[in-house]
Amino acid sequence: MSYPKQQIKRIQEIYEAIDLSYQSAALYYNFSCNGCIDNCCSTRFFHYTHGEAIYLLQGFYSLDSIKRAAIIELAVRYEEFYSGKDQDMPFMCPLNSQGLCVLYKWRPMICRLHGLPYETQDINLIASFHGGCERFMSLDIQGLPGYRTLNRSIYYREMAKAEAEIRKTLNMPAPQPRTVSSILLTDLYKDLGND
Repeated sequence: MSYPKQQIKRIQEIYEAIDLSYQSAALYYNFSCNGCIDNCCSTRFFHYTHGEAIYLLQGFYSLDSIKRAAIIELAVRYEEFYSGKDQDMPFMCPLNSQGLCVLYKWRPMICRLHGLPYETQDINLIASFHGGCERFMSLDIQGLPGYRTLNRSIYYREMAKAEAEIRKTLNMPAPQPRTVSSILLTDLYKDLGND
């Protein structure tokens, strides 16, 4: 299997747009994750596209074999921990090392979006609004001129387009929701490290 380079570049562009929007909103609210005791890396997030998985694996395969082996060992422990357990029980992501993501540049979409208040729009463009994480909700934002949300639907739509192209190019089935650890452990993407 070879990387669908054009679509992967599109995912990178989507991520860069997310990061710029997030940084702008975070600056507006003077919001930062630094020092947060409720590390969102211990939340069990699921990722829904082959594109996110392939992009993450590009970063994973850029690491040396010793670091990759250590991460795989942590991924196995992660999956064992959640085997038959409630998904809300906290357990640290196998990519977190001393409070930081070792693949931060390649992290999936929800890892980039989580924290700030956001809106989504359904097929009829009717918006629904959602609060931020606990740290955000504890902020005193009363002095600000307005409430700003991050519109996630823009990025969801763009990711869906890129995903459709990736599935077509690689002749892949619809993706199953996967955690970072199950992405790292699945055989579905095993040949990608050879590119």
